[in-house]
Parts: sequence; structure tokens; C-alpha cells
Amino acid sequence: MRLLEASYFEGYEILEGSGEGAKPLIVRGVFGRANVKNENGRIYPDSVWRKVLSESSEAMGRIKSRNFFSELDHPDDGRTLLQRVAGLTTRLEMRPDGAVYGEAEILPTPAGKILEALFRSKAKIGISSRGEGDLLKTESGDIVQENFELQAFDFVHNPSTQG
Repeated sequence: MRLLEASYFEGYEILEGSGEGAKPLIVRGVFGRANVKNENGRIYPDSVWRKVLSESSEAMGRIKSRNFFSELDHPDDGRTLLQRVAGLTTRLEMRPDGAVYGEAEILPTPAGKILEALFRSKAKIGISSRGEGDLLKTESGDIVQENFELQAFDFVHNPSTQG
């Protein structure tokens, strides 16, 4: 299996809590897309995303237990380190149009504060899946295989799939 990364940017809805006390910044938007070739030349089939987002998947278990962390940019070694964490994915769902819609809480960590400042400045920030799996090379693109394991969604500067 090899490390696979795919990025998306389609604009995000930024939500803030109200009332007293510090409320986390929440961002929502399209985190991925099924059956669409990205700039990396990869296609993530609908069946792959549905498997990854099934209630019994490891990724969904980590989301429910608040253990699905995001970093600023992809780590070089492909592994999440808590000292680099910027956010926490809190929701993922598959939409009928093939969009993987997600929600992330921006954490008050050093990296999270940078990310929050970028969002508040209306900077163009992409979201990028990080995982491992095999590819089937075809003329129409590299097809991500059913053994794909989603590890994280990281926030990136230059997404491979433009909105």
C-alpha cells in the first residue's frame, strides 16, 4: 500500500459559537468528491468513499471518539503528531451528488491558531485527504482501490481539486 493524498477546495462555511466563553471556530464544506479525477490524476470511486464513511469504519469510530485529527499541510512521514494538530474532524457524510461533506473544529493549538487566522482572513485554504491504499493505473486515471484507509483530512495551501 502507498500513501495517497487528494485535496479539495470549494469554499467553506465558517461557523462560530455565540454567547459567553470561547467558542471554537467550525468550518464546513466539501472534503472530497467521488468519481472525479483530481489534479493528482486519482479517482476515488463512490464505493471507496461509502466504505470509508460506513458506520462501522475505523475513520467514523475515530470521529465519534474525537480522535480524527488534522494538521496544517501533510506531514512528510504520513503520520499524525499531536504537537502539529490544527483541527479535529467532527463529521463526515456522503451526499447524493458524490460530495464528501465534512465539518472540522479548529483547535486552540499553535497550528490551530494559524489556521484560524487564515480562515478569518478569508484565505484560500484547501482540505486534503491522507490515507493508504493501492492504485489501479488506467488510461482515464489512477483508481483508488477498496483497501484505501483514510487517516486524516489535513488543511493545505495548494489543493489538487479546485472548486
